[in-house]
Amino acid sequence: MKPGKPVAFGQLHDALFLGLPANPVAVFVTGLVPARPLILKMQGAMTFRNAFTHVPTGFVWTAGKRQKCLPVCAWNRTKRGL
Repeated sequence: MKPGKPVAFGQLHDALFLGLPANPVAVFVTGLVPARPLILKMQGAMTFRNAFTHVPTGFVWTAGKRQKCLPVCAWNRTKRGL
């Protein structure tokens, strides 16, 4: 996943840990993609998977071998919200 490298995840006795990267955008993506579902599941939430929306872009993007997350700003041209 890019951005989001390096990430560490492990368990020591009964404690889980998640080591986050130093880049603020990478921390946000890492927190959203693997950390949020993990925390919600540990809290007993019935729905814990992230909902992603795929939208068309005005350019060609080649992701390569790793999933890439791009920051975007989305709006509705009708001003009624998304």
